Amino acid sequence: MYSDVFGYRAISRKGFCNFVYKYRIMKKHLTEIAASPKPKTANEYFRLGVSKFNSHNYKSAISHFSKALEIDPFNTMAYYYRGSAKIYLRDACGAIDDLTTAVAIPLTAKNGYFGDSNLPEAFILDKEWLS
Repeated sequence: MYSDVFGYRAISRKGFCNFVYKYRIMKKHLTEIAASPKPKTANEYFRLGVSKFNSHNYKSAISHFSKALEIDPFNTMAYYYRGSAKIYLRDACGAIDDLTTAVAIPLTAKNGYFGDSNLPEAFILDKEWLS
């Protein structure tokens, strides 16, 4: 990649082209990151958390679900998903706390409650992972 020219290191054409290509990729990536808006609502944090959960990035998912719960503490789905992520990270106590809270939140249409029959069954299925 380098060659000596009069005691100075000169970069070859191929090396320079590789450098320019990597620079353009990095610049494009950083521009996309800067242009992406920060989430502002609990629903946006929740969606990001679900996306991270589905890609098996559980630590990041837990932080997004926690931010969603700071904004909307009655979001049962966020508690459920955060508890499920904690199961995958082998945090049994945290998982039980979150899943118990998800079951205990009263039924309202706003917070996306599973319903009387589905949530306890999901809670029991997730409890199997803890053992």
